[in-house]
Amino acid sequence: HVAGLTSSSQGSRNVVLPDLFNIIAIEMLDVSISEEAIEKALLNSLFGNSMLYSFSDKQFVKKVLNQLKALNLISSHWDNDHSILYWELTTRGKKLRDENTLIKTKDSLSIV
Repeated sequence: HVAGLTSSSQGSRNVVLPDLFNIIAIEMLDVSISEEAIEKALLNSLFGNSMLYSFSDKQFVKKVLNQLKALNLISSHWDNDHSILYWELTTRGKKLRDENTLIKTKDSLSIV
């Protein structure tokens, strides 16, 4: 387990780093996203509404991003025009995202 997540009003949850990566990675389909967008995605996925909740540890998202960067799953780049740091999947991160999310057999998907 990477961390015990605690929202300001929801209580706490234990979540493993691979689950956090999967939430973040699906948001990065061919786009870079800001830390704020990553935080909203995590809150929406874990607690249901990013408008109602926040992480008790204000550095939580930075800590997760730093761990994923150290694992060479994500990288960052600075946008001078907007003064925003954007995060994106590395080649390794894209491969892991696809391994975790792609449908493995044609029988797994039923399209009507």
